[in-house]
Amino acid sequence: MVTGGSGFIGGHLVRRLIEMGFVVVVLDDLSTGYEENLPLDLCGRLFLIRGSVLDNPLIQNIVKEVKFIFHLANLVGFERVYNNEGLTYSTSVEGTQNILQATRHIPIVLFSSSSVYGLDCPGKARENNNIDENNLLAYDGGRRGYACGKWRMELLGRREASAGRPVMIVRPFNVVGQGQAESYGMVLPRFIDQAGKGEALTIYGSGLQSRCFSDVHTFIDCVMELVNHPEAWLYPNNVVNLGNDVSTTILELAEIVIRETYSGSSVNFVSYKDKYPGKEDVYRRVPDIRRLQDFLGPVAWPDVSVIVEKMCVTAPADVAWGENRGKAHAYD
Repeated sequence: MVTGGSGFIGGHLVRRLIEMGFVVVVLDDLSTGYEENLPLDLCGRLFLIRGSVLDNPLIQNIVKEVKFIFHLANLVGFERVYNNEGLTYSTSVEGTQNILQATRHIPIVLFSSSSVYGLDCPGKARENNNIDENNLLAYDGGRRGYACGKWRMELLGRREASAGRPVMIVRPFNVVGQGQAESYGMVLPRFIDQAGKGEALTIYGSGLQSRCFSDVHTFIDCVMELVNHPEAWLYPNNVVNLGNDVSTTILELAEIVIRETYSGSSVNFVSYKDKYPGKEDVYRRVPDIRRLQDFLGPVAWPDVSVIVEKMCVTAPADVAWGENRGKAHAYD
């Protein structure tokens, strides 16, 4: 079972599992996911159940034949999370409780977030860093939301793992790639969409804030390798940073997108606090990936320019890509 399986990462994961020969049950309320992300024509191999992880009776009914769980369900995208903090928090906490209680001893992979490192994380983020809940609350803007919810989800998983249940917790770092929608504030597809339309690329803040962008295909490769690595399940080392450790500033990202789309777009700087009152932006967060490398060895993460190029595949008919439209690409 894959909760949140019609989302961006979930869709890629489901397709990989189907390719590997598994029968997959997807539980998703489609609030931020899309049926188009799933190969629904595979009758008998894929079952989409439209529903929420907050619906405990539904979960109890559908997990009877489930043998393994990937738990991704949550609200995604900064804008949607910002406008729905309470639902975001309850989906992480109550939703995870429902899944854990209904499935008992079944192996489960919990998809957490790099946001558990909070607003301020000097140096590289390590899995054994002390988590300051006040730092998480500051990240969430003073009200429990995404970061607080993901940390509580982790605590639930750690408790199960300490009691002997096979639980793995992965912390993704800015996973991007083909099929990612620009909805809800995803920066890279938003930049590509704006460039394709000849619009200025909107940068919130100075643009000097940096992120580590991680290719979704490489990310899924790592997930599948981790679940087959016995030591990655052993508590307390069952928490793994998963992502690229090379950082790119938002301004550099905008320049890459403009170059790869052959666009004449400019950039437009907008105050972050005007866009998201009461919130502060994370200036820099880079994962320490030594634990991942201990399990899998070196991981070849594609450069962000390669990711952008792959996302720029087919241009919509109504999109003009500057003077070099024939050479240009658009995101798939």
